[in-house]
Amino acid sequence: MSGNFLNDINDLFTILESDDNTTHFNRTRCVSHVDHFRFYQYTVIPAVLISLAFSLLKTRRRKFVNFLHGRPALAHPMDALTTSASISYVAAFGATIFLIYEVIFEQKFAFRYEGPLALKTLIVIVSMIWYGFVYYPIFASLAIKSIFSYAIGAVYVWVITAVQFYKTFECNVRWESRMLVVGRSLPQLFCLTYLSVILPIRFVYALKTKKYFEAEETDLDVPQTLKYIRESYQGLHVRKLFKKPAPKPTPPDKIIDKIKEGLIAAVHGVLYKNESGFRYSTRILSVLMVGVFLLYVVTFELLGTFVTYLDILIGYANKYFDAYDLTPTGDEQFNLKSLQTWIIIGYYMLTAVKDCVIVSTVLALVIGLLMILHMLSSYRTNLLALYRGDNSHIPSRKYRSNASLMLGCMRFAGYQVGYIAWGFIIQFTILFLLSIVISVIVILVRGGVSSWLVNRVLQLWPIVVWTVVLNILQLLLAKYLFAKGRGTTLYIDNRRFFFIFTYFMFFFNIFLGLVSCLMRIIKAIVLGALFMPRLDHSSLSQRFQFFDPGFAAYVGYMHVENQHTHPVMIVFIRLMLMNLYFRNRGESTSIDLNGSMTVDGEGNKGEDSDVMCIKMKAHDTDVKAIQDAKRRKYRATFNWALFYTLINNPQIRVFRKGYMQSMMKAVQEGRRVPVSDLPVADLSRLDSMTDTDDKTEDKIKDKTEDKIKDKTEGIYDVKGKKINNNSCLV
Repeated sequence: MSGNFLNDINDLFTILESDDNTTHFNRTRCVSHVDHFRFYQYTVIPAVLISLAFSLLKTRRRKFVNFLHGRPALAHPMDALTTSASISYVAAFGATIFLIYEVIFEQKFAFRYEGPLALKTLIVIVSMIWYGFVYYPIFASLAIKSIFSYAIGAVYVWVITAVQFYKTFECNVRWESRMLVVGRSLPQLFCLTYLSVILPIRFVYALKTKKYFEAEETDLDVPQTLKYIRESYQGLHVRKLFKKPAPKPTPPDKIIDKIKEGLIAAVHGVLYKNESGFRYSTRILSVLMVGVFLLYVVTFELLGTFVTYLDILIGYANKYFDAYDLTPTGDEQFNLKSLQTWIIIGYYMLTAVKDCVIVSTVLALVIGLLMILHMLSSYRTNLLALYRGDNSHIPSRKYRSNASLMLGCMRFAGYQVGYIAWGFIIQFTILFLLSIVISVIVILVRGGVSSWLVNRVLQLWPIVVWTVVLNILQLLLAKYLFAKGRGTTLYIDNRRFFFIFTYFMFFFNIFLGLVSCLMRIIKAIVLGALFMPRLDHSSLSQRFQFFDPGFAAYVGYMHVENQHTHPVMIVFIRLMLMNLYFRNRGESTSIDLNGSMTVDGEGNKGEDSDVMCIKMKAHDTDVKAIQDAKRRKYRATFNWALFYTLINNPQIRVFRKGYMQSMMKAVQEGRRVPVSDLPVADLSRLDSMTDTDDKTEDKIKDKTEDKIKDKTEGIYDVKGKKINNNSCLV
């Protein structure tokens, strides 16, 4: 019987490998009539033409400005520092998600290549440029923001969307397979559908602006007004800096409110906590959403492929078990010397593998999504810290060159998606192996094979118990016996007993160190696998963290982001542009401490309340007196603001105009200027000032030398009083 059964098992695998089994595998397999390689090879032709048309709409700013009226110029696909049109750019990146999956996991490039392996790298590089050109018009149409770009982009997206929908629904398969294929392509179809709708809407709104060909503009290109600056994201951030911090809420008294507050804090700590007023960069949102879509597609592929194959294997196994009356009941007692027992164990393992694949995939997906949410909150925390000048987590720029930081900024987006993909694979592998080990133990114990496990537990439990007891004992003694004040200070108490205990524990801690080393390795593996998708945390120690290329890319990206998007800097530039705008119109502006602006000029009748009061009280006062009063008030307000700023920021005094001009004159004449923010109009005074400073420095030097000499000849008490060498200190 056993010989016939083994022959039937061989027949099972032969059937699975034969062409007659295509009815089962065709449930999820579909060969598309749209060839992948030809589609992208032909699509690049209109993509290049559209990109050239967009470049003809742009004008050069520096090189050959007068040649051909400054055309053509580079049409960039996306402003990496913008915070506008975030959803549209996320959808544009999401449209490429299935292509990213095919490149990473299926190695499907733009060309078929079966030549030498040495030239495959060249094919990969050309394919990446090729794929970039295919989707370039979509991003460029969103960046140019003109009527022409939106119209061309909408038509181009409609064609790609129609092709992708056709590839998804063309095959005549069962409804289960249809749902699987549609579910796998759902992110890409959703993003393409959104772009197909939003681009025509943007086209309609662009008709109102009448900017037919070139309409790209930044926030600084918009006419700056005080209301616009105050209500902008950067203006709200700066206004928040001048407000007093909100007082901390009082802790609740009721137990139910405490439990509710604790649960909310736990949810915010595990998932995500929103912070009102903060706006994420379009680039970080696009990159992390690509990571979410990639995890979604990989999960569908794993569950659809592995679960389908395992279902087929389990179905054939049940068929042959029924034929030989070997259907497992779950109550068998295993005899490891019997072939039938090993066959039943194999069947249980086959069903366990299916469950392990499902559990591991779902857990890896959940961990990946949680890591992405934590990356969002970490990005916000780190960027706000850089705004404050806090480099506690992100290393300062002085440790890296500007070129390396710029290189990291360029690498960040691609590195982040690649690390998310590798993190999912590693986490899935570890979880799958761990679940397989647990399944094997459960199957053997349920079958009565548990003596080996009991023996191992009996051998290991004393080691575990004594390790825990000794660690707890050392902790309690360190806190209540050896640290003075029960751990409130770091002074050693009971020194003799401390030295004795440390001596004897040296030999015990050798064995504890062996166990601790194993725990260190296990923790490093677990935390390394858990934080693999995150670039904001280095997997190396602080001294060697720049050997981590992912963390170095994140640091470069954060510094470039801080350098170009700092709200205080942007608000300052906008205020300067606003003043320049009104000055060019022949008007003058003034802003008081409350943030209200007054514009003086022809046709402007805005006046503050104080000036109106002066007019009402002094009917016979001429206009010149009113202007003088207003000018004195403005000067006093300005001087008070300057005084307050210099008092709170003394380090910027040397950067004032007076000191800088004096320094330039002194350098030309070979003189030394004292550190002061006061202007030095007469440089002849510097000689006397320099001599005075030199004499003062000589006096300080002589006093210091005398004091050192006296200290070498005697002993001083705590208050600095000299004590005779012959005296005795108690």
